[in-house]
Amino acid sequence: MVSTYSCLLFAILMVSMSMICRACENGKIYDNTITEKDISDVIEAHNMYRATIALGKLKTQPPAEDMQKMSWDNELSKTAHYWANQCMFKHNGDRGRYVGENIYIVWYGGPHTERTHNFTEAITSWYEEHVYYNYKTVEEEDFNDPTTQTGHYTQVMWANTNRVGCGFSSYYQTENQQDEVLYVCNYAPTGNYLGQYPYIIGKPDCKAHGLSNSDLDGLCKQE
Repeated sequence: MVSTYSCLLFAILMVSMSMICRACENGKIYDNTITEKDISDVIEAHNMYRATIALGKLKTQPPAEDMQKMSWDNELSKTAHYWANQCMFKHNGDRGRYVGENIYIVWYGGPHTERTHNFTEAITSWYEEHVYYNYKTVEEEDFNDPTTQTGHYTQVMWANTNRVGCGFSSYYQTENQQDEVLYVCNYAPTGNYLGQYPYIIGKPDCKAHGLSNSDLDGLCKQE
C-alpha cells in the first residue's frame, strides 16, 4: 500500500511560521543523492505548469501577465537537502525568512525494498490542487484542510518566485516499520502572503512589469 501526503508553510507579514504535520524520529537513509536528472525534472515541471497557467491553457484558471521562469538554486537545494535528511515530515522553521517551502511524503506498507524517487510526482501533486482553487487572494483557510488545501499550488504559481532548490530522502522509518520518501522544495522569493494574489490576471506582458521575455513562451525573466 502506498500513501502520500503534502504539507506547506505559508508566510504572514514576512514572519516565518512552522506547521508540524508529522515527525519520524528514527530512520535509516538509503538514498538522498540529487542527480542532474532530478534538477532537470524539477525545473521542467515547475516551468511547464507555470507556462500552462500563464498562457491560459488550464480552463479553470485565468492567465498570468507576470509569471517568471524558474531556475535552480544550489543554496536553496542545500537547505532542502539538509532538512530532508532529518527524516521528519514537518517544516524547517530555520530555512530563512524569505524562503518558501513545500514538502511531500510517500509511505510504503510492507517489507523494505529499494524505493525510487520521483520529483515530478511531488510537483504534480502540488499543481493538482488547482481543482480546489478559484483565483483569489491567499487566506489562512487555504491551509486548514489537507484534503482541499491550495497553498502548494499557489506557491508553485507565485509569479515573483523565480528560484527553487529541492532535496529528498528515501529511508526506512524504524518506529513505524515502513519505507518513506520525503521531498522538500524551497522557493525564493517566498510566496503565499496572506491577502495577496499569486499573480496578475491577463495575457503575458512581461514589459509591463519591468521584466523581459524568457526563452519559454508565457514566462518572464528579470532584466
